[in-house]
Amino acid sequence: ALRFLEERAALARVQSQGVRHRVGSGGWVVAGFVHRTSREGDPQLHTHCLVPNLVQRLGDGRHVALDAGPLFDWARAAGSVYQNQLQRALTTKLGVRGGPDRHNTREMEGFTKAQLRAFSKRSAQIEAELEAKGANYESPALRMRADDEASLATRASKDRSLTPSLLAGRWQGEAAQVGLATGADLDRAVCSDRARSGAPGWDEVTAALVDPESGLCSRSARFTKADVVEHICALSGGHLSVQEIVVMADRFVGSD
Repeated sequence: ALRFLEERAALARVQSQGVRHRVGSGGWVVAGFVHRTSREGDPQLHTHCLVPNLVQRLGDGRHVALDAGPLFDWARAAGSVYQNQLQRALTTKLGVRGGPDRHNTREMEGFTKAQLRAFSKRSAQIEAELEAKGANYESPALRMRADDEASLATRASKDRSLTPSLLAGRWQGEAAQVGLATGADLDRAVCSDRARSGAPGWDEVTAALVDPESGLCSRSARFTKADVVEHICALSGGHLSVQEIVVMADRFVGSD
């Protein structure tokens, strides 16, 4: 996902005769910080990637600030590429199955709603905050903004006393309360050696992209190639590689 985003957004600006142009760069330097838990101490493996505002501009070799415009243009698509690649790796390496698509993410099969809820304390806090306000949101964008505000309002300071051994003991207890298997029993419940279903084909993808109810133009009259990539990732469910998604998006944008 970082490579995908870097190829499209690691750009700089150069001014020639009073006109600014975008030019390529030598790429980003990225520092990755792996975190294992949520703010409330639930297991949540994730990585924060810090990209300094600095690139080496092609042509003159100078180190300059990056042009942030393309970063915003491609950020959501890159997030979808990440989710697709994560699903693909979990499926091919471990046999994990994904459920229905929900905003370009899929829950792993093998868990009950109660089990997922037990380890989603931050989501529960945010939902409670939104319910307490009792507001109705006219658009997904307004709902997203409200979610961000509720997240900040309910965000507690990090509890640095939660060591790995303490967390492991707590998780075992919480798992037992909701009947969640651990160890080898969990592997058997979630991982499978069944053959994966086939990847979506060209006709299936294009039909979904132009669908009037859920396609590219279901909520907006215009779209970009980044939007196409995002939609194909959601349709892929981890079955398509990043290269296959990019080729299919290029083909769709160039088609009649």
